[in-house]
Amino acid sequence: MNLRFQKTTRQLTNTNALRDTRRTIARIHTVLKERQIVRDLGLDESSS
Repeated sequence: MNLRFQKTTRQLTNTNALRDTRRTIARIHTVLKERQIVRDLGLDESSS
């Protein structure tokens, strides 16, 4: 949220930070979804 405010007020010096942050969040969501799928299918390796 702060990055958007900084971009709007032209205080953001690294304009790639917004894109990088968005991509990092997408990666986190992907990993969480993968873990949920594994858990739902009962393929959790730690239960062996």
